[in-house]
Amino acid sequence: MRAALCLLLASLLTGVACASNKVRVEIPPRVDLADYGVVGMIAFDAQGTGPTTYAMADVATTDFMALVQGAQPGVPIVELGTMTEVLETVKRRRLDPRTVKAIGEHYEVDVVLAGDLSAQEPAPTFSVQSLTSVEAAAKLEGVLTARLYDTQNGGTVWTNAARGHQDLARLNLNESITRGVLPGMSGQDLGTAEKRLVRSLVEALSGDFESQWVWRKAD
Repeated sequence: MRAALCLLLASLLTGVACASNKVRVEIPPRVDLADYGVVGMIAFDAQGTGPTTYAMADVATTDFMALVQGAQPGVPIVELGTMTEVLETVKRRRLDPRTVKAIGEHYEVDVVLAGDLSAQEPAPTFSVQSLTSVEAAAKLEGVLTARLYDTQNGGTVWTNAARGHQDLARLNLNESITRGVLPGMSGQDLGTAEKRLVRSLVEALSGDFESQWVWRKAD
């Protein structure tokens, strides 16, 4: 018993000694908006066939801006409106380098942040292994893409995309036919799936604007 206690104490002391040789270091975000000045935010555009894609894009815009400002407090972000509104204001048809420069001049912003959310209307899928093994499922898929443009030269200084999905429903008919039992069913409603999907996509993209903490060996 005493030998076991001594061994445990030695292990703890070794762990403390090893930990004392490491320091917690903050790694700057991949994109530090303070380096760019005033940010112009264009609402994420909606793409795809999802029945509520436009509402999801609005939520993605709000959540993304909130997470970015939470990670980098004090960075000025000017909400410019939708892509359609911005293009009409600067009298341009599409977002190209000349348009980005025009946006910078008109709105007096140094960089422009824009993107789009694409969501597909859920479609059921079926898997048949045998007469006693049948599964049916439906899922909501989406892709969120964002870019940061420099209004001085119209160039892209950052871009990233996140892809994800949420299961809506899953019906398991395995052996239910031969055993005479009710099939198992699981899943979530469309509204809940949309919220979770948008949140996961936004968090994936906003990670480039957040600092990271890691343990490193001390000098």
